[in-house]
Amino acid sequence: MAPETQNNKFGKKSDIWSLGCLVIEMLTGQNPWGTRLDGETNVHLALQRRIALNERPEIPSGVSVECQNFIERCLKHNINDRPHATELLNDPWIKNKEHSTI
Repeated sequence: MAPETQNNKFGKKSDIWSLGCLVIEMLTGQNPWGTRLDGETNVHLALQRRIALNERPEIPSGVSVECQNFIERCLKHNINDRPHATELLNDPWIKNKEHSTI
């Protein structure tokens, strides 16, 4: 859930935040917020609280610098700082077809 969705604002840049979360989930096989939500009875409320505190999911360790940078670009709290999808298509992590590491 992108930070701006708490104010009922949705758009293409909200999807960029979701893309960053999806990449984390694909890399780890678990919720992008991982164990930071353990013990929470209301996951939706827990996510809202973390986003309101300007938290974001942790980037998994052991991934390439290019992958880390890609995720960081997607998870900018300020919607205006997030790139458009067309910009992400030119990101080094996407353009590099010969990934030796994730």
